[in-house]
Amino acid sequence: MSVLSPLIAPRSIALIGASPDAGKLPGRPLAYLKRYGFAGQVYAVNPKYTDIDGVPCVARIADLPRDIDLALILLPAAGVPDALHQCALQGVRTAISIAGGFAEAGDAAAQQALSDVCQQHGIRLVGPNCVGVLNPGLGMTATFSSELRRRMPRPGRLALFTQSGALGNALLQSFNDLDIGLAYWVSTGNEADLGVLELLEHAIEDDGVDLIGLYVEGFKRGSELLSLARRARENNKAIMVLRAGQSQLGRAAAVSHTGKLAGAWKVWCDVARQAGLIVVDSLDDMVDLAVTFQVLGYPQSAVAPALGVLTIWRLCRGRDPRSGRRHLAGGVDPSGP
Repeated sequence: MSVLSPLIAPRSIALIGASPDAGKLPGRPLAYLKRYGFAGQVYAVNPKYTDIDGVPCVARIADLPRDIDLALILLPAAGVPDALHQCALQGVRTAISIAGGFAEAGDAAAQQALSDVCQQHGIRLVGPNCVGVLNPGLGMTATFSSELRRRMPRPGRLALFTQSGALGNALLQSFNDLDIGLAYWVSTGNEADLGVLELLEHAIEDDGVDLIGLYVEGFKRGSELLSLARRARENNKAIMVLRAGQSQLGRAAAVSHTGKLAGAWKVWCDVARQAGLIVVDSLDDMVDLAVTFQVLGYPQSAVAPALGVLTIWRLCRGRDPRSGRRHLAGGVDPSGP
């Protein structure tokens, strides 16, 4: 079992700061877990309640059972470091912090405090400043994504990792509109601990994933990308990447969004080409590629190389004006593509 399995496929979840009001952000994850049928154990932590909609609620993290797989911390930034520390002391394996107000807001020290807890105790953290984690096949909704108010994406074989929660949520909307299957989605945010490349490594080794989609503003330990891409090809996995920061303005936006510094665009293009990544230029291109893989299937290395042709030309019945014979000829349908 991967060290990230408790994050991607938890058997138990604690909601720190849960609310009974599903109309408020801290109340959404619990409402989603119940709506979509998560079969694992769920606990809530809030000193105001002993029970939230049938879910046991304790006053303190220390009152939780030990060794819970995942804690979703729904507290403002000021309360996150202590909550993460208390989770670690309670043996919680992985955690998610959705709060903003860390490196993206100029408070690098507060974010470093989270990193220090992870390094000291071994707990793994997604975020802060993220939207959370979603696994449709398990009904696992450790997220406040607004798209889940409408519909859960159907289970599939595409793993999606986005450093932007908003763009990830937009992709979920497109996946639902086009019925694209999803294995899981992780919104990584500021990456105080877990980075997108560690999640990529998990997906490469996951037999339930064939296609991996990344939206990135910058990489931690980017030198590992080439070796991971080689492993993906060996495992018959395709990686499609939408990279922010093509322009100076875009790089500045990446810094203000998640605190990441986007590198030179030409360097990125050269690395992507060497790695054999499928580079897309827009969210629409990423969705189109996901549809293509889903409809036509996923390439396997054992299949002999072949040529595929995509064209707007159609075979139209016609009549040779000289002989009067009917024939099939390639041409553009006058009614339009």
